[in-house]
Amino acid sequence: MPRRKKKKPEPKKHAGYTVGQDVFFVCLSDGKIGYGRICDFYLDCTDDANPGEKADCVSMVCYMRGSFQTAYIRDIISEPTRRQLEQRDAAMSALGRSIRQKRK
Repeated sequence: MPRRKKKKPEPKKHAGYTVGQDVFFVCLSDGKIGYGRICDFYLDCTDDANPGEKADCVSMVCYMRGSFQTAYIRDIISEPTRRQLEQRDAAMSALGRSIRQKRK
């Protein structure tokens, strides 16, 4: 009997962002700039800035720090400035990675 083909799940999407997309963001932990790939979405998290309200969060692998980071979806930077691009390049070169190697 032949094996059934497994159906691949579609990538998760939320607020115009998809899992696996590379974005700039402001880290929730310390407020610094980060650049990385989206791993997962967390809906209805507690909001630190506005107690009692809910906000959507996203978990990412930060290429600039080499760690997982969390950020609010509202803190994702859609159009990074030249300075932010230079910060990303400097941080990634300090870790010994280039932009082309980020997914290895």
